[in-house]
Amino acid sequence: MKHTKILLVDDHEVVRAGFKSLLLSNGQYDVIEAGSAELGYKAYIEHHPDIVVCDINMPGMGGTELIRRIKARDDKAKIIVLSMYDDASHVENMKKLGVNGYVTKRSAPTELLAAINAVSKHHLYLSNDLTEKSSGSDARPSDINALSKREFEIFVLLAQGRAVTEVASDLNISPKTASNHRDNIMNKLGVKNLVELSRYAIRHGVVTA
Repeated sequence: MKHTKILLVDDHEVVRAGFKSLLLSNGQYDVIEAGSAELGYKAYIEHHPDIVVCDINMPGMGGTELIRRIKARDDKAKIIVLSMYDDASHVENMKKLGVNGYVTKRSAPTELLAAINAVSKHHLYLSNDLTEKSSGSDARPSDINALSKREFEIFVLLAQGRAVTEVASDLNISPKTASNHRDNIMNKLGVKNLVELSRYAIRHGVVTA
């Protein structure tokens, strides 16, 4: 029986070890580890995993950019976010990047196994604590949720300090189109310049400082 190849990306060694042990004990998975988003992207290119499981709050490039790069390389890549964040805003932001599952680190370990099983069958999976929370009052869309998928991609890049010309090159669009998106994003978020935009992104956990 062919094992499912899992790429586990988390900057906390103890967390990786715990989830790796869980996956290996199942007997159906081969696990590749990476301690940073940068190493995770290299591992993705080298090993072509069936499913990526990654944190989003990591130093350096960060999980959000890792997801964006993987999806830009292969839009059919299966990605599960494993995060301490359990608010609706983070979940919706990750959905816009095309993730296939979202599991909180506070949920039962078996939730990750359930997520991998669901995602391998091309289903979207949210851990039980998230589905319960999404029915509550905090599920109201935020300003970030008003951004389109393309706007959110550009928002992340701008918040990371990329120039409009670099954004245009990364996404294979014209500088004029990138500039128009930038203006629309700033208008929707109610920010006046790129400094405020970056601070907004950091405050909402979209990028790390």
